[in-house]
Amino acid sequence: MRGQSILVAVAVALALVAPTACIFGDGPKPGPPSEAQVVFVPPSGGNACTDLTYVGSVAIQQNMGFAIPTPYIPFETNCNGSGQQQPLSVLGFDTNGSGPMGFMVNNGNAGNINGGSGPLPPRVTTLPSTMPAWLFSMSGTLTIGPSNTTLSNIGGNGCWTPIGIASTSTTTYVALEQCGTGGGNNNCFNDPASPVFPSGCGGSLTSGTNDALFVVPNLNAGNVTPTMVTIPSNGGFAYNEMFDVFAETTNAIYFILRTTSPGSPSIVVQQHDGDAAATTLATFPRASDGIAQDAVPVGIDADGTRVVWVVARAAQTTSQPIQPGCFIFSSMLPSGPLSLIFHTNAFSCLGGKMDANNIYFAIVGNESATDCNNCTPPIHGNGIGRVAFSSPTFESIATGISGVGSGPRRVLVDYGGGDVYAVDPNAIAKISKMSFANRHDFQVESDALTPQ
Repeated sequence: MRGQSILVAVAVALALVAPTACIFGDGPKPGPPSEAQVVFVPPSGGNACTDLTYVGSVAIQQNMGFAIPTPYIPFETNCNGSGQQQPLSVLGFDTNGSGPMGFMVNNGNAGNINGGSGPLPPRVTTLPSTMPAWLFSMSGTLTIGPSNTTLSNIGGNGCWTPIGIASTSTTTYVALEQCGTGGGNNNCFNDPASPVFPSGCGGSLTSGTNDALFVVPNLNAGNVTPTMVTIPSNGGFAYNEMFDVFAETTNAIYFILRTTSPGSPSIVVQQHDGDAAATTLATFPRASDGIAQDAVPVGIDADGTRVVWVVARAAQTTSQPIQPGCFIFSSMLPSGPLSLIFHTNAFSCLGGKMDANNIYFAIVGNESATDCNNCTPPIHGNGIGRVAFSSPTFESIATGISGVGSGPRRVLVDYGGGDVYAVDPNAIAKISKMSFANRHDFQVESDALTPQ
């Protein structure tokens, strides 16, 4: 699976000596930016069926990053989609690239997961602190680390799958789904961060109607009873192709719900800032947006000024190559208006993170997978795009990483700083925002940008 993307790991060895080493290989011309620099590589051992890991959940705060490396089963090893149950750990890394192998933050206390099946990996957040918190399930007990706060008296059928965690400056939120009621992630490992995504092992895009949002009152109180936040009763979190359920600011969280089956105007963007019920900010797609019926949310982000989200053609609904189509929406806070600021059928996209001036996203497609036993061809990261909010412009960089299932498929952004972090399943590298200026490695239609 790692193919030529294993060159990333070789580049790390160079980075240990020369931190400006470039991780990107030969690709579309003009070539990738020379300042691309490895900042983190997940650990890998000698047993392909049990020891290989990819970059799972990631959070960056100030000059520090945190990641939960997650096991995966590469196609060519004939592991039959299964592996040993493995304890998960939280690693930290310096964003200056001085230690891309990372350092241990919490050893083995982020839950257990099987590389071939099981619930979503734990999700990590850093707000409001510079240290991480993460949500996981262990033997049926929902736990938030590192405080080991356990959640009880939640109700339902007594079995819940953790699907997200977020924090404002005062409040911690968790998103949960009742076991067996969601879009396939309870029984089929289908994490979009995994190199094998989409795995073709099932997973409806219709979210569960038994999803719930809770506020956790005190992370240092041992066993606590969270408070439920009211969301639409027929709604479920649209997490199936999202890396993170929530976008978070110091004052509020933002999330996307799907209230009916795909193809209906049923995707709802909501905000919660401490009231008993969440507030709807937008409902889409609108007839004027021209979005395909199989479109799904693939990214969301927010600051105190606007909330943005990214929509693409679903990767999990077909055994054919991923269909092009990328749509980016923006809604000014607190109450709009809603704008479609970018749309193209030139490529597909994943993720989406913003700073005050731009939204960045991964440009993705397919590479043929000759070693995956007639599976759905995994997503391949081809580059990173940037759309400016004012006087909208589109700029893009082709990263040129080869290897099935490799290449950047999400981005992280240093909001007030000068870097963008490209997240390949096998590594994280940073690129200067200045590298995007007047760069047009990918072409889009003349009407792809919509003035706001």
